[in-house]
Formats: sequence, C-alpha cells, structure tokens
Amino acid sequence: MKNLLVPSAPLSSPLRTFLSASSSDSSDSDPGLPLLPQPDFACKLTQNEADSPKERLRKAKEWLAEHPEEKQSTASTIFNVNRRTLNNSITRKTDRKRMGGYNIVMTESMTSAIHIFIENYLTRILNPTRGIVFGAIKQLIREKGGKEPTERWFTS
Repeated sequence: MKNLLVPSAPLSSPLRTFLSASSSDSSDSDPGLPLLPQPDFACKLTQNEADSPKERLRKAKEWLAEHPEEKQSTASTIFNVNRRTLNNSITRKTDRKRMGGYNIVMTESMTSAIHIFIENYLTRILNPTRGIVFGAIKQLIREKGGKEPTERWFTS
C-alpha cells in the first residue's frame, strides 16, 4: 500500500482523482508526495529588464530625440531609468574640458631618467628623499620648457 498525504478535510472528487492518478503514475519518485502540475510557461524578462542601465539610458535618449513632444518623465517611465539621471545625461556637456593634465607631463624618457637617478642614489647607499626626487623631476621638466608640476601632482 502506498503512503499518501492524508488531508484533514475530505477531498473533493477532482482533487482525489488527481492525487490518485499522479501517485500511480510516478513509480520512481517519492511515493509519499503527489506530483504537482508543472506550468507550461517560462518566466521571460522584458526588454527593459534584460538591458543594462546604460543601454536603457541610451535608448531613452534616442527615443526622446525621435519624439521631441514627449517629456523626459515619460521616457524615464518607459525605459525604467531614473528621471534625474536621464535629465543630467541630456544636459551634461559632452565636450567637458579636462582639469589638470599634469599626470602626462613626463615622457617615457624622463621617467626612465628619474629611475636611473634613483638607482644611482641607492648604489651610493644614499636614500633619495621625497624632496630630492621632486626637485629632479622639476629640473627635468624645466629643461624641456614645460610647466612645473605642483606638490599636489607629486603626491597623487
């Protein structure tokens, strides 16, 4: 005799038929549990859920360009993008001027010259201090006619 789950309330006839049919069909599964019907649909992601946030933002901007009469809040709702993010990406200047630029002051030859300078100091059993290295860098840049780097450039 098979072990079936026994409910506390009497079963209606369609449920009893389902339980008895499913328990007799499954010989290799657990005999104590009835089989549950499996849904015949798969969970599918919508296009907005499948796209990355950057992709949704790009699509929202394209859609707004094609539909100039629509508001940004409409596009943000359709493409599941934060309204302020969409607004900022539209109003942000694309040709932003880079600040600084001293991080590319030294060429490869200057960098190798500083490395050789430090190695020479170390072979003489002298420790090159921060000020000595920074002074050597400033001297190299002065000789090339470039703008002197600041102390902040050297620390970053």
